Amino acid sequence: TSHKMTSTILTTTLFILLMLCNACITASECPSGHKQKSSDIEVLRKRFEGWTKRHGRIYKHSDEWEVRFSIYQANVQYIECKNAQKNSYNLTDNKFADLTNEEFRSTYMGLRTRSHSHTGFGYDEHGDLPESKDWRKEGAVTKVKNQGQCGGCWAFSAVAA
Repeated sequence: TSHKMTSTILTTTLFILLMLCNACITASECPSGHKQKSSDIEVLRKRFEGWTKRHGRIYKHSDEWEVRFSIYQANVQYIECKNAQKNSYNLTDNKFADLTNEEFRSTYMGLRTRSHSHTGFGYDEHGDLPESKDWRKEGAVTKVKNQGQCGGCWAFSAVAA
């Protein structure tokens, strides 16, 4: 039961923090006089239920559903506020709409390394190796490719070396 109590406390704390973040987003992002179009909570709940089905989201507990709904609500409000500013683009809810900015950043941005990765490379002690091998004759080396400004030229030079 200690794990369940810790989980409940964590969920409650997260919910309160999200509500505070939601209030801050509302106060800072919306243009003056703009009210959220989806202010009817039942309409937004139905919209969220459709979104969860569309994106295959299943939450283990009702507490988690409520937390994710709160995040979704804050993100929808942000989307509607930005769209009301008549920018050259329109935002919409996508498969990440139930994630906070921090959750998105930690999950989808940056390099993830394994601390103890094993490549599975093994040495073969059978036979002698030739003095040299021209991989061009084997068709394993391609011509130099123009990568433009993507910054990937180092990868081609490292792999083809």
